[in-house]
Amino acid sequence: MFLQYFLLHSYFNFQPKIWIKKGKKINDLSIVLITLTSTHLILNFCIYKTIQGLKLKSILLEKIYPKSKFKFIRNIIIFIFSFLITSLILFKYLGSQGIQICNFIFSFIIIFEASLKVADCEVFKDWLSGLDRSLRLMVMFVLGLNLEYFFTRLTHQIILSQNL
Repeated sequence: MFLQYFLLHSYFNFQPKIWIKKGKKINDLSIVLITLTSTHLILNFCIYKTIQGLKLKSILLEKIYPKSKFKFIRNIIIFIFSFLITSLILFKYLGSQGIQICNFIFSFIIIFEASLKVADCEVFKDWLSGLDRSLRLMVMFVLGLNLEYFFTRLTHQIILSQNL
């Protein structure tokens, strides 16, 4: 690398600033939104599989994740568009903080509804049979908080990596 730089600089008078690109980052909102949308899709598919595996009963979860695959894909497409539009609007008014707020709101609804319903499922009751319902809810609330914290830190790191 040094030899190439020396030859190009000495023979063709190239400036050193052309070849030195330290710390250059892509400042692109679309990359952030694509990355966050894909993480939300992963979250949605994980929750969907959890609901199917544990046979959870919830009015909100049944509306978001219906049993019909066509309706499920339709709801995911609506979710993606609403997430993108809300993120763009909040980004316009609040900057990168708006994207973090949007990500928190969308993931908060899904994670906490699912975690509180898992506390009432039979598998969880059998696993922690000695605990009262309120203690099971508290355990799942704490787990939901940890998941939400992880998800918001992930969002924060994605936004910081793009210098938005």
